[in-house]
Amino acid sequence: MATPQEQQQKGIQTFRTMPNAQTVQASQMTSAVRPSGQTSSNAPSKVLQQMQQDFMGAQRCPKCGTVNDPQAMFCENCGQVLRDIVCPHCGSHVPAGLDYCEVCHNYIGTDRCSFCYAPMSVTDDYCQECGSPRKGIVCPTCHSVEHFSFCEHCGTPLTDRARMAQEQAWNVPYAQEIRQLEKEMEQLWRTKPIESKQEVTNRERIRELRDRVMTLLQDLGDDIYVDVPLQSEPKTYLTKDDLKTRIEQKRQQLQKLLDQMEMAAQPNPAKARIQSMACKPHISRLGWRCNYKNALHASPLCCACPQQGGKWVILSGNEENNLVNDKQAHHS
Repeated sequence: MATPQEQQQKGIQTFRTMPNAQTVQASQMTSAVRPSGQTSSNAPSKVLQQMQQDFMGAQRCPKCGTVNDPQAMFCENCGQVLRDIVCPHCGSHVPAGLDYCEVCHNYIGTDRCSFCYAPMSVTDDYCQECGSPRKGIVCPTCHSVEHFSFCEHCGTPLTDRARMAQEQAWNVPYAQEIRQLEKEMEQLWRTKPIESKQEVTNRERIRELRDRVMTLLQDLGDDIYVDVPLQSEPKTYLTKDDLKTRIEQKRQQLQKLLDQMEMAAQPNPAKARIQSMACKPHISRLGWRCNYKNALHASPLCCACPQQGGKWVILSGNEENNLVNDKQAHHS
């Protein structure tokens, strides 16, 4: 007769050899997809392996397809992030693989230079590739501390790569036409529409008086210093509806040209931020339509995944109030 210790050891051994519920379920599903007459010995090994991985909770890398352990944070083959990242600044969840938090607007990457995307150690204070400091660059124009190659607030290029990219971006045949339309748009936005016929009469009288004063000042020549332009104001008065129509016409013309400068997908977020900001128009009431979420941002620097591409758009109507995930609309 077996002793209690021998009985206990036998029970443990029996339990270890019993198939668990997940293995039984995977085996049953494999049998369901197995062609009739095919034995388990010649069943497709890939199908069985895939099902076993799914039941065991293995994580498949979205970038290279490598199967990783259920608790893995990074792909063991390519290093791709497998789980959402928690922003260290505000605690928000950021999708895997992104380096920018759209909630608190902070760069959260630690292993890549935010200016050139070169690899960086957590102990590096400066990028070994481009020399940029991890803590950011002070913008010489608005004095804000920036972590990208262009200033998020005023659009000033902060690195040599950014300045070079800006020069190349506007080396296009239609650049002059874009600049001219920008001036016309800004002038229309500053134009005050007429409200009545009496206002037209008053403006005409003011214009005539101004022209007479300008003529007298020109006749005086060097005897008096004139610090005002000598050209007359344009004799064009627009009603509110006419002004709105003309603005929309100019906006459509300019938008067609900007569509030609739409940025395609880029290999990394740093290059995408440089390329997109380099082709930023010199105009207010501007937004960035990203391909990541089809969202409207104040600039591509406010997008968590700019490498998917996008384009600049001229805002119209209430679109200025639809800028998403941005602290404010930055106008240049």
